Amino acid sequence: MSESQATFPTLETLEELSQVGSFEDAMLGLEHVVNRLEEGGLSIGDAVKWYELGLSLSQRCSSLLKQTELQIRVLESKYDIDQLADLDDLETIGE
Repeated sequence: MSESQATFPTLETLEELSQVGSFEDAMLGLEHVVNRLEEGGLSIGDAVKWYELGLSLSQRCSSLLKQTELQIRVLESKYDIDQLADLDDLETIGE
């Protein structure tokens, strides 16, 4: 095993992040997957496993972003905030 391979998290650790990791951790995991695939030296079977893991981490990130967007919309509704109206107000302040 090369020295650079030793710095990569294990497949098991990254698989766990793809299920329960925070957005930030899942993004870091995805970066590790991309780096591992770019480094090369994997068998075709291992490359497919790493690629699938990357897809799973990407899906985790996307899901967490969608949840956050929904939370923001709920808060905006709760506090009667209209984003577009707020942007219009900022434009008139700058004039």
